[in-house]
Amino acid sequence: MIEQYVNKIFNMDCLKMMKQLPDNCIDLIITSPPYNSGGKNLGYQPNSTVGQKFYGEYDDNMEEKEYSDWIINVIGECLRVSRYVFWNMQFIRNTRSSIFNLQNIYKQNIKDIFIWEKQSLSNITAKQGGLAKGWEYVFMLGRDNLSTFNYNNFPENGYVPNIKTWYKNIYFKEHHATFTIEMCNYFINYFTKKNDIVFDPFLGMATVCLSAVNLGRRFIGTEISKQYFDIATERIKTAQSQGRLDL
Repeated sequence: MIEQYVNKIFNMDCLKMMKQLPDNCIDLIITSPPYNSGGKNLGYQPNSTVGQKFYGEYDDNMEEKEYSDWIINVIGECLRVSRYVFWNMQFIRNTRSSIFNLQNIYKQNIKDIFIWEKQSLSNITAKQGGLAKGWEYVFMLGRDNLSTFNYNNFPENGYVPNIKTWYKNIYFKEHHATFTIEMCNYFINYFTKKNDIVFDPFLGMATVCLSAVNLGRRFIGTEISKQYFDIATERIKTAQSQGRLDL
């Protein structure tokens, strides 16, 4: 059943897609959800940058609990279909409750927490009296909370650090919060093997899929934004035609 979805991306809601998938059919999920909980909580005003809508094709105005419950539901489906889940979230005001909730509800599934040390720090909050944001969480979830990984592609010495600096060298005017190809390569290389299936529920610009192509893995992706989906489709076509796309 899973083969009909392999090496394809879909312009649809990720939960609707995952409901169609059988248990344990994916080898690895790498993703980062939209932070669409700011509108009501931060006092959205049409001509203001506070609580501004960044996602034009779905609700960016969720209440805090609604957003947190949605995150928990998506992670639950990810764990149902995949061996490992790498879930990236930055610790900001909009995401705090969801992160605390995630850690509490899925404490028996958190195998490790990676820290993405970012190349450049944001000075927006610093100018407003806050701290420059220099890191993000990448939660690794699985079917237990053991810090051992029976399925892996580790180097001979077994050294895979959980704090890494990953550099972003491509930017999109349509989507500023994209993964780095190096980060995707890192997780896919160490936690999957050739021809395994990698899935990104929030596809964005398709960086996860491009990494999968580069490393000889298969991929599946969903993206609800038609604009992002169209860009992702073209990038994947280029990568597949070349057999590899270095970014």
